[in-house]
Amino acid sequence: MKKNNLLKPVLWFVFVLLMMQSCREESTTINDNNQRTKEFFNNTTIKSNKTSKTNQQDQFFEIVEKINNQQNFLSKISDKKGLPSWEFSFSKKFSAGSTAKVTDSEILYIPLKENDKNYLSSILFVKNPNSQNPKVFSITNNELLKYIKNDKIDLKERENLLLTFLSADKQIFGDRKYNNIPHELFENIKTLKKYKSFFIKQKDKSSKTARYELDCVQLTHCTMTGKCASGSCDGCNLCVSYKCSYIWSDGGGYSGSSDGDSTGSGFTGGSDGGSSSGTTSSTPWYLMNPNVDIYSYNSYVRSVFKSLTDFGIVLEEEQLDLLQENNLLTTNVKSKLVLNSLEKSRYIKTILDFILENKIDFIESEKIFERIDALDYELLQNPNKLLNIPCTQLPNWQDIATHQIPQSVKTKLQNIPNQNSYWSSWNITDLDDGAGARINMDLFPIKISTMPNKPNSTQKYTPAEFFDFFRKNINLFAEKFTPIEDNYYNIHDTALWNSSNPLGSLIHINIPIDDGTVICSGFSTNTWIFSTIKAPLGWSYDGIHPVSGNRAFSYYMEGSTMYIYTRGVDRTSYINNDKTPVINAIMESVAFKGADELWTGMQNKLSAYVNNRGGSSNPVTPVKYRPNYEKIKNYLKGQIPLSSVGCN
Repeated sequence: MKKNNLLKPVLWFVFVLLMMQSCREESTTINDNNQRTKEFFNNTTIKSNKTSKTNQQDQFFEIVEKINNQQNFLSKISDKKGLPSWEFSFSKKFSAGSTAKVTDSEILYIPLKENDKNYLSSILFVKNPNSQNPKVFSITNNELLKYIKNDKIDLKERENLLLTFLSADKQIFGDRKYNNIPHELFENIKTLKKYKSFFIKQKDKSSKTARYELDCVQLTHCTMTGKCASGSCDGCNLCVSYKCSYIWSDGGGYSGSSDGDSTGSGFTGGSDGGSSSGTTSSTPWYLMNPNVDIYSYNSYVRSVFKSLTDFGIVLEEEQLDLLQENNLLTTNVKSKLVLNSLEKSRYIKTILDFILENKIDFIESEKIFERIDALDYELLQNPNKLLNIPCTQLPNWQDIATHQIPQSVKTKLQNIPNQNSYWSSWNITDLDDGAGARINMDLFPIKISTMPNKPNSTQKYTPAEFFDFFRKNINLFAEKFTPIEDNYYNIHDTALWNSSNPLGSLIHINIPIDDGTVICSGFSTNTWIFSTIKAPLGWSYDGIHPVSGNRAFSYYMEGSTMYIYTRGVDRTSYINNDKTPVINAIMESVAFKGADELWTGMQNKLSAYVNNRGGSSNPVTPVKYRPNYEKIKNYLKGQIPLSSVGCN
């Protein structure tokens, strides 16, 4: 009896301790949940975008906050750290039969990321948000990987979910390469490797009525440079593929609970940054390089690799080998990445690419940062130091540079429906909107000595007739110009572009490297003018045109000889930053290269068309005035002194 009497107080004491510990844990959990909720609905991203969020995004915010008040889903979803990027959130409505497995439903898609990370932590899906019992779940990067590797799930469903992720990543963080894609996905990409890699580019919808379901992307699995210059990359001859997929709509029957556990869709909960353990996220698997054994490199190279990977920039084996073999270069790179940023990471990647592409030897590459700093200083003092143009040539581009856009064109853009903010607006971008420090002025002419025959006839075109034919059939000569057809924004410009007066036509242009949208802002019997446009920054639109300015298409006669030409004045829309003019110039050269390929191709195709139809024609050497990239390259390679970089 005495033993029992002594045991009771001990047991009671243990019970009290356990209750106290349980209360403390419960209190900690409640505090953590409260803090998570506060951050989720009051984070700095939301505050900084308060004035720019659309009415629709305001509604998303309110809907999601209301659902969380009812369900407390933030304590249950698999992503414990990601915060919403509201400006990139969107809603899709799915009608029964729009995909094979979808019933009538609506889904909110909200990309989540940690504030200091340059990649997604997850996407938050809110299914049927206005119903009495909305379903909320997040899919983290690791959960995504498990899903797309699950061969019990329909292949198209797996592809759709992956492209939903990658499209969101591209919209938020820009162009970058996606790796480690399982071999069985995207059958049209042929590769000899175990995994697939590609870049993506949003394309026009393949269906005018499928705005809410269908998204088309271009999969570029070759950069057409370096080892891939021949086009025989990845074991195939065609290095650009197209994939139209439905935005993932839970068609696979996601049947898991909101804490990330599931059965039907193949999820078993995440183990990355969105995991229930709340651990710090690591770089997503689709941004890692599958062909590199990073631990075979020295610690300095691994440090550089880690610094860049933290910002979603993954070095290739060739770049890592360069660093491994050049200790001084690696030391310089490592010092540049102290207090790293996305801007610094892109800067370093550009430098390494430049060294490899130009085959700069080790001794000269060690001095490259010193030379960049010296040239940066010179260019900050004299921004036009690298611009070669005779003063007598400037008036030839003045008219196109100062082109006045008619009010009717401006009014058309203003009256496009569903423009609720900067993100969904259609705006003309002129030279003042460009970010590049210097202006590009170019001219691409074609000489036609003898006019071609009309189709199925021996009758010759007149110059006016042939110029009209050239405009209406421009895709025969410069792929690809597509008049915009879009039900959501009520734009139907195919008929307008093919009419006798195309003024105001909105046109999508497929430009090598980066697509863009233009508007026909001027028209006369022998000329039309395209002005660049900022299209909506959405999943299926071009966003900001890679350059800002005007381009004329025109012709003139010298006796019986016809000259058709395009003349452009523009500035690049993107730069690294105002204090890195050398890197900016390299970026400008990439942007202008894409345009040069488009217009040079137009010269060659138009001339060939004339010659094949009873006429006589030849391209005329283009005229291009812009920053002298050759001088930059030769100086950085140590082949010329800084004193010789200036204008001739």
